Amino acid sequence: MRRLALAAALALCVAAGKTAAAQAPPPEWGRIDLVGAELFGADTAHSYVGFTIGFLGLTKVRGTFKDYTAAILYDEKDPTRSSVTVVFDPATIDTGLEGRDKFWGEKILSDEVEVEIAILGNRFNFDKWSFDSRQKPSVGEAMSAALAVKGVEAAVARYRELKAMSAADYNFGIDQVAIVGNRLLQHRRLREALEIFRLAAAEAPKEAVLQARIGETSAALGDREAALTAYRKALELAPQNPEAMEMVRRLETSVSGK
Repeated sequence: MRRLALAAALALCVAAGKTAAAQAPPPEWGRIDLVGAELFGADTAHSYVGFTIGFLGLTKVRGTFKDYTAAILYDEKDPTRSSVTVVFDPATIDTGLEGRDKFWGEKILSDEVEVEIAILGNRFNFDKWSFDSRQKPSVGEAMSAALAVKGVEAAVARYRELKAMSAADYNFGIDQVAIVGNRLLQHRRLREALEIFRLAAAEAPKEAVLQARIGETSAALGDREAALTAYRKALELAPQNPEAMEMVRRLETSVSGK
């Protein structure tokens, strides 16, 4: 088994829209506290996960991992309690030479691999995400209109009404519903966000990301047991989900230490 020596560097920013451009969050945003930490994803366009391995005992070969995901829990008050989970696929290594990318053999490559991780963390501004209405009107847009006038119960009712009466006329992609929930979460309208995410999860029970959003919202509400249940479900659905790994670990420690 190869030994991994990890060198990690961590930088944090907030991303605007669906891009990774650094930008200060709007003042109406609140810090979403999750067991004393704040959750960030990875801006893969401006991050680096690479490695160095000895070659023939004469030199070192450097390469990168093309496919990876990451999650960061940043503790602003005590950065030493921050943690990062990075999941990368060894099959996606790139050293610039295809034949060499298949780790030619044990006698050629060193037993020790140094992995370097430099992650730029981000959070999306969901206010800048648009609903997809190119082919059909978005159910999320209809829900948002109802939400603005009569609240979250009306938004849920509007979804169900359209699903029953006009399903063929609207874009019912679950991502359209998730945008509504993410906007509410972003503005710390937590209980309303939870209702939307629960609706979305009931409609798409195999989507790990929806369970993760239920977990995040529950944690922000202080319901650690519910958050742990949701994140465990997310991990069952997607065992390599770095956010779920981070939060299950943090929540298990928190709940058991109560």
